[in-house]
Amino acid sequence: MTVFLDDERLNGPHVARLSARPQRVALPVSADGPRSFEDIIQMECQIWGGAANGILPVAEDGSIPEMYKAILPGSQIDDVKGIGHDLEMSLSDVVDPNYPREADRDQLAVGLLPYKPTEKQPLVEVVNLPKNDPWYGIYLACLGKLPEGINSDIIRAGSWQRDISFSDFVEIQNMTLTGSLDDLLSRMNPAKHTITPRQLSMVQLSYAATASTAIRSGRPVLPERWYARYDAGPNILVVCSPGSLDDVTLLWNLRSAHGDFYAVPIGIPYAEFSAEAVSKVISDPGLARNGISPNSLYITSCSVSTHDISEHLGGMSGVFVCSPDELLSFGTVLGWSREDVLVWKDGCASFKPLDPAPHRETLFQRNLNRLLIMRFDVAVEDSPLPASADYRVKSPNGIFYNGSYNSWSSLRDGERIRSVQWPSRGLIAKSLASIRGLRFRESAPGIAARILAEMIGDLNDLGMLCHAPLLRLLESMAARQGFNWYKERARREGHEVDPVESVGSSIDELTEKTFQDFKNVLGNSDKATRYWLAWAEKASVILKGFRIQCPECGAKQWLPIKSFTPPIICRGCSKTIDFPFGDEPIAKFQYRLSEQTRRVYEVDAIGHLLAARFFHWIFEVGSKGRLIGMHPGMSIFRSDGGNEIGEADLLMLTRMGEFVPIEVKRTAKGLNESEIQKLDILSGALKSSWSGVVVCQYARNVDETLSTSLVTRNSDGTYRRMALTYDQLLDPHPIWALGSDPFAIRKLTEEEITEREKEFVTSLKRRAEEPDAGWQAYLMLHRHPRSQSNSQNSSGA
Repeated sequence: MTVFLDDERLNGPHVARLSARPQRVALPVSADGPRSFEDIIQMECQIWGGAANGILPVAEDGSIPEMYKAILPGSQIDDVKGIGHDLEMSLSDVVDPNYPREADRDQLAVGLLPYKPTEKQPLVEVVNLPKNDPWYGIYLACLGKLPEGINSDIIRAGSWQRDISFSDFVEIQNMTLTGSLDDLLSRMNPAKHTITPRQLSMVQLSYAATASTAIRSGRPVLPERWYARYDAGPNILVVCSPGSLDDVTLLWNLRSAHGDFYAVPIGIPYAEFSAEAVSKVISDPGLARNGISPNSLYITSCSVSTHDISEHLGGMSGVFVCSPDELLSFGTVLGWSREDVLVWKDGCASFKPLDPAPHRETLFQRNLNRLLIMRFDVAVEDSPLPASADYRVKSPNGIFYNGSYNSWSSLRDGERIRSVQWPSRGLIAKSLASIRGLRFRESAPGIAARILAEMIGDLNDLGMLCHAPLLRLLESMAARQGFNWYKERARREGHEVDPVESVGSSIDELTEKTFQDFKNVLGNSDKATRYWLAWAEKASVILKGFRIQCPECGAKQWLPIKSFTPPIICRGCSKTIDFPFGDEPIAKFQYRLSEQTRRVYEVDAIGHLLAARFFHWIFEVGSKGRLIGMHPGMSIFRSDGGNEIGEADLLMLTRMGEFVPIEVKRTAKGLNESEIQKLDILSGALKSSWSGVVVCQYARNVDETLSTSLVTRNSDGTYRRMALTYDQLLDPHPIWALGSDPFAIRKLTEEEITEREKEFVTSLKRRAEEPDAGWQAYLMLHRHPRSQSNSQNSSGA
């Protein structure tokens, strides 16, 4: 079952996204270093893919700012210059400010355009501002800049003619002017078709979508660490103080992440920042207007506090002020990207990194640097990797980061067949835990629950258990024979007995139930009962069998139908029972729990599966979902071999690389202060932003004060810890509707519960009346009949 964090490998066909792109590097710069901000930009605008490279403002001692160190390992940045060989980007050493910016393995970007074309050349505007202009650094970051001539190292690396120039490929128009917001906005969204130096360096390269098309309410239900980044997209304004290297590098990096498709991200000098200027940016047609967002523009700065920015705005609506670390990212360059179906066997597949068809002209009719480093990214849609800031893991032939498997070679080797080995979801989870100093081990409840779920086939099929009376019957079937008598005596003596302690050690010790017992809990419907029993037997939830008695010694034994193969040997006297049914005309069948189900009740894990089903419906798993996977029972340890930190009854791993633990109890009485403290300790070790508790009871049977106290919230109203009951878990179709809270405490009335249970039986009847077909067959066979008049008119026509 691929939704679980287990060792199951990819097999069969799976859609993968294959991308080829120039490598992306991060270039440190310091105020007193050998290279200025302008020097770096002029170099990067000449190199293919240079506008997507990052610029890191480092301190005098060569240290990288924390907000960059926090996201670099998981970003698409392939290498940090000046820090040595650091494949997993540990960033433990300081940067050498004298690092060499070599161009031996880079490609001249303008060289990918036709040389001295017969038709009109593209127009590139190069804007020059005086260095004392407050807009000087902002223009550099937003537009880029080209030097007068091509860098000699790039010419030598590509074996170009020494006298080659930009004008051999494009028309260069240099202009000197004074910066202003109106002028910059007009150049970011020009009326006539022109190219900026930044755009020139990204010729033939594409970005991932950077502006969300979703509808955002502005009131998230769960903590979303990167909500501001997701909601803002490219709609960001950076307030820049005079001479602040941190501000202009932030602006450059934001445009590197989001591309040059819009007028934003954009910067503004602090002296000219005002509500009027913000209104001008918001009303500009170059703003990204995809989706519906509560905020039109996000404003940030490295040098100006959020308080000062807010003071300038005077309560202006439609804008949000936040710190730069909430918005900073390096984005994703897709380059030459395509989707393909790869056929996997035990996690291995072969692929061709480059599809030459759409790029044949570039490959064979352009002067390409034979040493050019190309990066090839592979992402499997329904087996995602964590898009976590700290996830960068070596594999035998590449590295996993930024949600992809990455390898490199020259461009001309891009048509050579390569192989990739994809990790299982369990290995992905364990590798991420290892990065964070943790170790995972599947718990006994987790093993039992996983095995039963695999026997059933799909978490969605667990909906066949979402019926409280049926669950109570199954629980009673887990008790060993004679337990009911013991339980009644214990109650008379004034104490309760935990049913889990009564579970038989083998199916031979379990009690049997008849067809009538199941019929009693399924609305006295023969049709519904037969359908459910047939499903449960096929799914290995129960066993169908019969009891026989030896005519010689009187010993009794119970035989499952699946193991009924004559001759039958008596367990008491070892003689053959020739006539097991005696003079009975028909066999009286009975039902017991299967060994897989018995083990689930033995470790009290049925609630784990119900919780897994609920969250699977809410979040989904795979190409469209929010989860990488989940597991119904995982023990967590420190990597240094220490004692167990705790056990998660359900552990979920989100696409953003966050582990979420859920605690499950049969009754609310089990959620005492000690158990809640254990969950909090586990959440802290996993650095979870939220957690949850699950009670296998309806809320009407739980003390209201207790259920309310289990829920805790953050200052912004999002959940810190949620509480779920049967009211949510047994919902046949739990959904997360727009603007709703699927985790809110619900308290169904007795009438509503009765109606739900009746609908469960009704659904079994409907399914019993239909052939066991999928949705396609159901829809195609249940069409509305056409009226007779319409049919006749059609015939006449």
